Amino acid sequence: MERESFEDERVADFMNAHFVNIKVDREERPDLDAIYMEALSILSGNGGWPLNCFLMPDGRPFYGGTYYPPMPMHRRASWMQVLQHIRQSFRTNRDTVEEQAQQLTQLLKRGKDNLFETTARTEFPVSFEEAGLRGVLQEVFERFSNSFDSTHGGYGRAPKFPATMMMQFVLHYYHYSRDPLAIGQVNLSLFKMIEGGIFDQIGGGFSRYSTDNEWLVPHFEKMLYDNALLVALMADVWRYTREDDLLVAMEQTLDFVDRELSHPDGGFFSALDADSEGEEGKFYVWTKDEITTLLGSERANVFCQMYDVRKGGNWEGNTILRKVLSLKELSYQIRKTPEECAAILDASRAILLEAREKRVRPGLDDKVLLDWNAHMVTACFRAARATGSASRAERAMRALRFIDNNMRQEGSDSAYFHNWKDGQATQPAFLDDYAALIRAWIEAWQYSNDHYWLKKAESGTAFVISEFFDPEDGFFFFTPSSQKDILLRKKELQDNSTPSGNAMMASNLAVLGLILDRRDWSSKAEKLYSDMLPVLRRFPNGFGEWLIGLTAREFGWYEIVAVGPGYQEVLKEVRKQSLVNVIVAGGEEPDDVVALMRGKTGGRTHCTLYLCRDYACQQPVYSVSELMQQIEIPDKGL
Repeated sequence: MERESFEDERVADFMNAHFVNIKVDREERPDLDAIYMEALSILSGNGGWPLNCFLMPDGRPFYGGTYYPPMPMHRRASWMQVLQHIRQSFRTNRDTVEEQAQQLTQLLKRGKDNLFETTARTEFPVSFEEAGLRGVLQEVFERFSNSFDSTHGGYGRAPKFPATMMMQFVLHYYHYSRDPLAIGQVNLSLFKMIEGGIFDQIGGGFSRYSTDNEWLVPHFEKMLYDNALLVALMADVWRYTREDDLLVAMEQTLDFVDRELSHPDGGFFSALDADSEGEEGKFYVWTKDEITTLLGSERANVFCQMYDVRKGGNWEGNTILRKVLSLKELSYQIRKTPEECAAILDASRAILLEAREKRVRPGLDDKVLLDWNAHMVTACFRAARATGSASRAERAMRALRFIDNNMRQEGSDSAYFHNWKDGQATQPAFLDDYAALIRAWIEAWQYSNDHYWLKKAESGTAFVISEFFDPEDGFFFFTPSSQKDILLRKKELQDNSTPSGNAMMASNLAVLGLILDRRDWSSKAEKLYSDMLPVLRRFPNGFGEWLIGLTAREFGWYEIVAVGPGYQEVLKEVRKQSLVNVIVAGGEEPDDVVALMRGKTGGRTHCTLYLCRDYACQQPVYSVSELMQQIEIPDKGL
């Protein structure tokens, strides 16, 4: 629309003469996007982008739509016709426009999420005991399984999104149920994505989504948050499967982020565009002749067999690289050892990456967003936890220092900005920013045992409760109480492209309640899960982060404490274990700051390990293998 209509001088002159035109970056102002997208959904029954909304002078919406063409087509009015109609209605039929705005604003203020919750409460039990929570979790998994693609992985049909929050829940479900179908779904989905065109086989990193069922043709835009959430998932799954290809893809994705989405001072940029030179995917696709010229015929023959490169290509005359053979299958076909094949492929990718760097690059969205950065910090710590990589943990620490140096509001220890670019931070942070940042601080503390990060998480949580919590309704507003330039303060409960801020805060409250013995915070988390239970049972899709928290609520957290000499190396080994919902703490001596460590002593020459649930501890042990033997996994089923 920008190219077709807004840059047309005739259209622009008309808009400037009769409208106040405001263009909003929905990533910088997700609060505005959420309000007016909901208004559009009420008006038309669905939403989408571009989002065009017409407002009264005080910001109340009265009409809206998505894409309008420059000329009338297929019974769809042109943008100019819409403008003329709105201008005429506003001038000659103002009372009707005012009534429409008033009615729409009232619907928005009632809030779809609260209506959603109220409807569910009337039909289902509202207590954990009545609901039979383990049965609910099994029921939810079965419902997810009904939409699972057993051939290509993923849930639902094209366009296919990674659905990382849903897969994280399925992984957590597997941990307690040991249902092989659950780990099979996650594993197949990740491997099909890693083998497909949605994964950049040359430079690493994942595109936004796949336009087909096979993960071949992506929307080539690469978003920071997708890669962060997928890295965290791959790290968690790898601790169960120890699949080498999963580890390689995780490392390649982190390398891509370091190489192409990193600010020199430590922050992470937001995205790479899908197109370059006006064509989507042009930067990423190849022809067989190009590859043969660059690699030479012998090496190209091996590469082309592995990555589905052929004359005519597999997409619009070009080739989107995807793995169609395993290393073992390739080895058999070309009569070389797997090690020889791997060396050829590694060298080939390096040559192609160097050649690709000479192309016109996709545009870089170099704004730094707090919540997306926090998700990437958590991903780096998860990778470090799984592999023991100190460099990945240090990368996470650099990003946290960048956030503190550039995005913290002056004069406050706890207030932050949502966005930063070219030395300027402007928009106060939203709930999702704080919830993700507190989670990242908890990860930093668990990795480093540095209480500085725990204190940050504690003070940040207190700030969020004071600025965002609604004591009447029990949920957190998306915007802080100081935000005055919006029509209303909304509560967002569902996951979107990233986890729900309310769901993350419920988890943060539960975790910090245990670590710090803050029973008031634990009670808040319990209330949030209790209020959400009917919704989760009826509408589980879109609530993966809540379901993960609900699973932890049902089975409890693994509280693992290491005290005594060498505790850091012991905890390094603990972090690699196949566990979910685990809190680790350690030190040379007992610690009064961390409630989990109070009264726990270690030996003078050895480290002592404690496994606890809600402060009730088993007998201390002296090795990780003994600790793992104490962990009880339920027999079949939940």
